Formats: sequence, C-alpha cells, structure tokens
Amino acid sequence: MLDQNPELVEQKRPLAIVVPRGSFNHLSKREGEPVALAFNNQGFNSVVMEYNLVQAPGKIYPDAGLDVLTTVKYFRDHADEYHLDPNRILTVGFSAGGHVVSSANNMALSSDYQSKYGFNKDDVLPNKTILGYPLIDIKKIGFPIPDDQKDKMPVEPELLDSA
Repeated sequence: MLDQNPELVEQKRPLAIVVPRGSFNHLSKREGEPVALAFNNQGFNSVVMEYNLVQAPGKIYPDAGLDVLTTVKYFRDHADEYHLDPNRILTVGFSAGGHVVSSANNMALSSDYQSKYGFNKDDVLPNKTILGYPLIDIKKIGFPIPDDQKDKMPVEPELLDSA
C-alpha cells in the first residue's frame, strides 16, 4: 500500500484499489504500480490488488470477486490505521480486472451472495468504480480459453455478463 507520511497527513484520504488486467492468467505490471502511483500523486492512498487467476486453486469466480469485496472491507475496517476516508473507496479495473471489479459490485448488491458469504453490502461495496476498457461479457472474450481452464470461469449469468 502506498500511503502518505502520517506526520504530514491532516485529513483522511480516498483509497484507490487498482485491479490490473492480465487475461485471467497473470497481472499486468503496466496497470498495477504505475496506476497506483498516479492516484497517489493526486492525493489518494492506493493499493494494487492481486486476485485469483486460472492457475490458482479454486475458481476465478466467485473467488476473484470475493477478493475485491474482502479488500474493500479490510481497508474500510482499518481506515484509521491507513489514514483513509472509509466513504471514499474506489475500485479501478482494467480489462479482465474490470470484469473482476464489476462482477464484485454485482455480488455485493446480490442478496443471494450476501447471505451465502455472510457480508453486508455497505461493508464491501466500493463508493465508486472506474472501468478501463473492461471485459464485460465473458462469452465475448477475445482470446481462446484452454479446455482445462473453462471450469474456472463463471457460470452464473450475473457474473458472465457483469454490465
């Protein structure tokens, strides 16, 4: 996490949670730290979030979406420690990362996911989301998904098309 010097901070800062692209099999370095530093330069605290990829155990969904929701909740719960305004948390997602954050928002708003995973939307839903050239509909993905990775993709309609 990039944070301001606590001796110089007189106000709580917004937080940008950056979720890079990477075709669900890696995380782009170009859209991680450089984007976080750009937000930091504009007065935000910032963090680059890693999320579940196809080669990790489990599935991309709901795991990657839960990664986002857990990250939002963690920083909201620890806002004082990190000099954050808990009401000014935004997620920033690019390409596959855009799908992850938009799907996470759908999950946060879904009463089914709230009851299944035991969260309150007010704790996990970011205040704003920025999508940079997001993948919205996995059925229209622009590259082939290897057969051994297809079972890691979402099957729920609200996660396939996250618009």
